[in-house]
Amino acid sequence: MTLEACRRWRELLGAYLLGQIGFEERAGLEAHLDGCAECRAELAELRPVAGALDAADPTHLGSPPSPPAELADRVFAHVHTARRKERRRRWAFRVGAGIAAAAVALSVAIALKPEPRVEREVFAFKTIPAGVIAQATLYHRPEGVEVWLQVKGLTPGATYAVWVERAAGQRVPLGTFNAIAGNAHVVLPSTVQRLDATAVGVSDTEGHIVLRAPITPPRSA
Repeated sequence: MTLEACRRWRELLGAYLLGQIGFEERAGLEAHLDGCAECRAELAELRPVAGALDAADPTHLGSPPSPPAELADRVFAHVHTARRKERRRRWAFRVGAGIAAAAVALSVAIALKPEPRVEREVFAFKTIPAGVIAQATLYHRPEGVEVWLQVKGLTPGATYAVWVERAAGQRVPLGTFNAIAGNAHVVLPSTVQRLDATAVGVSDTEGHIVLRAPITPPRSA
């Protein structure tokens, strides 16, 4: 809970105990009290005072006492202190905004910096159902190959798993996707290095191979 939120809700505690707030404010205040122990404690302190007000008889009250002579000085001093704190808060906000703007500018500069060229290879699927059009593109990343899959014609709504096959025959799962009626574009990273990748494939939920594209050895091998 922020101090500003607590301050706003605490201003309504007295009216809440006296039943003088509307339904929406009551609901919001009670929701805040559920999650704020400090405001609940202050409400507990005010509850006896609110109960005493019901027993008060205005006809037996005497004349209100005169304010102390130094009250005006205390009020002006309090206002001066509050204004000084507000100026400091605004200054801190402007400094923080300047730092944030500088960080955004740096992020934009980094984003606009051209990325190093990434080598890619396109492979055709040798195992492919009739009526399905698909293509696999492998991007060579330092952490492993990244599979870009473009496919059209799979059963819409069906779930399929994508994997990369290692040289030893092990299939490394990369993730799943749900087929759509049009062209589906799936991008999934892997930790399989290019030299160890021998195929990329797609299986159905029962593990049957639906698509499989053999990966030829790299040209440098």
